[in-house]
Amino acid sequence: MNGVATFCDFIQAWLEANAARLGWTRARFSSDTERGKIAAGYEHLDCLFSVSGWENGCCLDIDVLTRSTGASHIVGAGPCANRDAAVERLESAARWIALHGRV
Repeated sequence: MNGVATFCDFIQAWLEANAARLGWTRARFSSDTERGKIAAGYEHLDCLFSVSGWENGCCLDIDVLTRSTGASHIVGAGPCANRDAAVERLESAARWIALHGRV
């Protein structure tokens, strides 16, 4: 993922490179380069979740809905100091989803 130009491109590349490893099934993806935003939706175990990124402030939000309970969780939100922090947020969310997504 070295050489990826923008923050949103970096997030998209990470998702494409890691979703299968994590067992995530992509439900939707949209990119708005004019506004500097991406949004992706995934399913895994008992969870539906969205990953949203914005160029402005290198923001990365990860929201999870647990289907069996209807509970909504924000497992990561706000700006990332750098790309390493974004990866840590994504990996942390993956651990949370794997732990809490079991039926």
